[in-house]
Amino acid sequence: VGEVLFDKICRINHSCSPNLEFNLSWSTDEETVVNSVTATQDIEAGDELNISYLPPRLNLPAQERRRQLREHWGFDCDCKRCMEEAGPPPPPKTMPAAKPVASLPPSAAAAETKGGGSDTSSEAGVCWDDLRDPDELLEEGDGQS
Repeated sequence: VGEVLFDKICRINHSCSPNLEFNLSWSTDEETVVNSVTATQDIEAGDELNISYLPPRLNLPAQERRRQLREHWGFDCDCKRCMEEAGPPPPPKTMPAAKPVASLPPSAAAAETKGGGSDTSSEAGVCWDDLRDPDELLEEGDGQS
């Protein structure tokens, strides 16, 4: 498994009603990963370009989309579709301030710096769940495994 950063595509914001879609594929001619972006509707000058960070074909309800976006991408979605379906997102929960690693006991500091985070994330913070086949996600959503 490798990690890829598409330096232009990564700047495209999310919407649950995107006007672009992307397709990640392997090019045998170029022997590399290719990510193509295609408009899904007419786009007027001045319109913001958006992709969905979630597989649109899952057709998730607004609360579930927001939960997944918060968990994996760190934001509360307030796109037009979410606002129409569920209203404004709930206010963010206040969290206690993080302790600096230097103030932790030596054993805890060692665990903190060894990447003792989630087993679904890489050391760079990529959520491995995001790299799974969308068909697997559909099957899980149907209660099948």
